[in-house]
Amino acid sequence: MVAVDFECYWAKEYSVANMGPWAYVEDPRFDCYQVALCGEDFKGVAFEWVGAPDDAPWERIAGCAWVSHNMMFDAVVWAKLQGRIARISSPALPHWYCTANLAAYLQAPRNLQGAAKQLLGLDLDKGYRVVTKGRHFHELMEYDKESVRQAGLEDARACLALWRKHNGDWSRHEQNLSLLTFQIANRGVHVDWERVEGGLDGVKRLNWEAEQEIPWVEDGKPPLSPKAVKEKCRELGIPAPASLAQDSEECCAWEDEYGEAHTFVKAVRVWRRTNILRRKLELMQRMRRQDGTIPALLRYCGAMHTGRWSGDIVNLQNLPRESMFGVSLRECFVPAPGEVFVIADLAQIEPRVLAYLCGNKALMQDLANGVPLYEAHARETMGWTGKKLKAEMLKAEMGNETEDRKRKTEDNHALASEATGEVSLKKANPRLYALAKARVLGLGYGCSAAKFGKVAKVLAGLDLEPAECRKTVREFRRDNPLITALWGKFDRAIAEAARTDKHLEMVLPSGRVVQY
Repeated sequence: MVAVDFECYWAKEYSVANMGPWAYVEDPRFDCYQVALCGEDFKGVAFEWVGAPDDAPWERIAGCAWVSHNMMFDAVVWAKLQGRIARISSPALPHWYCTANLAAYLQAPRNLQGAAKQLLGLDLDKGYRVVTKGRHFHELMEYDKESVRQAGLEDARACLALWRKHNGDWSRHEQNLSLLTFQIANRGVHVDWERVEGGLDGVKRLNWEAEQEIPWVEDGKPPLSPKAVKEKCRELGIPAPASLAQDSEECCAWEDEYGEAHTFVKAVRVWRRTNILRRKLELMQRMRRQDGTIPALLRYCGAMHTGRWSGDIVNLQNLPRESMFGVSLRECFVPAPGEVFVIADLAQIEPRVLAYLCGNKALMQDLANGVPLYEAHARETMGWTGKKLKAEMLKAEMGNETEDRKRKTEDNHALASEATGEVSLKKANPRLYALAKARVLGLGYGCSAAKFGKVAKVLAGLDLEPAECRKTVREFRRDNPLITALWGKFDRAIAEAARTDKHLEMVLPSGRVVQY
C-alpha cells in the first residue's frame, strides 16, 4: 500500500471547490507541481519520496494498491498526468482507496487536518496553503518550497496512517459504494447545452432588469444589502425581514405580502431568484467536459449520521420540480444518445424502516402481502376494514354510463376487477387515505399538533383545524405503542449519555456504529 498525494496550483477564482476536478485539470491554468509518496513499494520495502511528478519513482509502486485523501481529485489529476508520464499506469479502481470517504464513514471531518486530529491525534500544519494560494511553485522562495515538500510528505504519512489504523472499520460493501461514487461522477451526465445557454441569456436579462428597479443600487450598495432593505422599509413603514437568505421562510413571506404593493420588494424577489438560477447555470458551464457531460458529483456519506449521499457543486439530488423564469433545470439534463433515464425510488422507505425498528410485525406482514403502506396503517389504527362489493351493483352502475361519463370507464373496470375482494382505501375514501398518509409521514417521527397541520397540508393536501390536529396526534400516540416505546428507548439512551460522558453510541442493523 502506498499513499499518493498531489499538489497543484490554485487560486480564489480557480479551485476544485467551484469547478469540480475534471474541469479543474482541463483548465489552461492547471499545474501539478508535486507528488508525495509514502508506503511500501512492490517489493515490500518502505520508502518516502516527494518532488515533481515527472521525476517520481513510479516504477517502484507499479502493482501496489494506492490510497489518497480525496481520491477523486488525485485520480483525475493522475489521469491527466498520464498523457505525459507513460512509465506507469494507474491501479485499477478496486485498488485505489479514499481515506476522506473512510473518515466520513467514521463520522470524522472529511478534510485531512480534521480527520487526522480526531482519528489519529495528529496536528497537521496547513499554513503552506496560504503561501501557495495564487502562486506557482517556481515563484516561491526556496524555504517555502521546502515547507511545501515537507507538508506533502506529512499529508501522505497521515493518509497512510488513517488507512492502516481504520480500514478494518470500513466494510467491503461500503468501500465498494465509495468506489461506485467515483465511477458515477467519472461517467457523468449529458446536458442540453442549447437549453442551458438560452436559459442563461434570459435569466441574465431578467436579473439586470430587476436590478434597475432596486433604488439603492445607484448608490453603490449590493442588491441584497440588509441595511439598505431595512432603511427602505423604515421609510415606507413596513417590516423588514431578518434575513434575505434563499432558504428564509420569513423573507419569502415578506416578498409574498409586499411584492405587489412595493416595486422594490418585487424587484428584490426577482433579483434574488434569478441570481440563484444564474449561478447554477454558470456552474454547469464551468464544469463542462470535452464530451459535453458534467461529472455527476455526489459526496459519499455527505450526511454525517445517516450516511446518505449529498450533492456537490451542482446538486443533482435537489433540482427544482417546476420551471423558474422559463428555465427547467431538470430538463437541462438529458440521457446519453441511445439511452433513457429511469426514475426509481424506494417507496416510503422511512416509515417501513420505522416499522422494522419498532418491531411492528403485523404491519410488516401486511406490507409483505402487498397491502399499500398507508392503507395498512389505516387498517391497523384507523378502523378501515375495506368494503365488499357486489358485481351486480357495479354492473348496474356501468350500464347507466352516459357519454359524458366515459372518462370514468377505466376506474369502473378497475373496481369490477375487485368486485369479489375489497375496494382500495385510496379509491373508496380519498380523504381517509390522505389523512393516513399524513399520519404515517409525520406522526411517526414525533410531530407536534402545530407541525402536523403543516405536514398534512404539504404532504397530503389537507386543511385541518387545530382541534383536529391535536385529536389526531393524541390518537396516533395512543394507538401506536410500539412507536412510542421506541421513542422512549431513544429518550432514555440520550438522557443517560447526557448524564454521563455526553456520548451516545448506536449500532445499526447494518453493523455500522453511529456516534452522537
